[in-house]
Amino acid sequence: MTQRTLESFATAYKDGSMESLSKALKDQFGGLLIECCDATQVDSLLASILLYIEGKPDGKNAWLENEFTGYSSANPANGRYIGISQIDVQSAAYALFIEYRNSELSDKELSFMKEAIGNSKATAIYDKIKVAKKQSAPADWLAANAKALIYDGLYHSTAFNMLAGQIYFGQCLDKHAGVASRYDKAYFAYNQGINTKFPVTLNADALLKANVAANGKTYVLKSVGLHSPFWFLEALF
Repeated sequence: MTQRTLESFATAYKDGSMESLSKALKDQFGGLLIECCDATQVDSLLASILLYIEGKPDGKNAWLENEFTGYSSANPANGRYIGISQIDVQSAAYALFIEYRNSELSDKELSFMKEAIGNSKATAIYDKIKVAKKQSAPADWLAANAKALIYDGLYHSTAFNMLAGQIYFGQCLDKHAGVASRYDKAYFAYNQGINTKFPVTLNADALLKANVAANGKTYVLKSVGLHSPFWFLEALF
């Protein structure tokens, strides 16, 4: 972690709204998140930090009222990024295909998907994934040819949205965190793209000084900064 901080997160940490929001996240989504993490094998604490960041409200009043702007079922989309994971169709298709290609799309994940969007839609997506393997650009083909199915799932099912996001995040962890537990790089990659090229750095502080995307640096401060929600969520997950 880094001792650097983000002003809005520092304020929320100090006035109690971060603690309140963390508890609200657990109350509203804790059971579903733990079930999803059991399927994806992503650590639930790391996953809960991601949900906190992607769904956090803007403005002090929203913090205090526990309004999860990123989680609203009435308005789950923020441009191309959708729902609880703030993920788009392209990233979801990539995540699902890579999971299948690596023989890691497990029975638990498929079962979770079927519960989330129904057996027929889940089977249709899975059939498309298998066909995608034969294409020259499998993830792009899947995003184009299963777009309606994936978009419908991401938009209308919190559980499917969470599954796609956690599969993608798990792949970011596998690719970038490594044995050194570089969670800063994994969170950065979730925000900027899993295929982000990183300069050689020893820790989060060095990454924050490097010539990399500013939005990714902000994400590092949110996830592993001094006032990360980690300090409250670790007691809950």
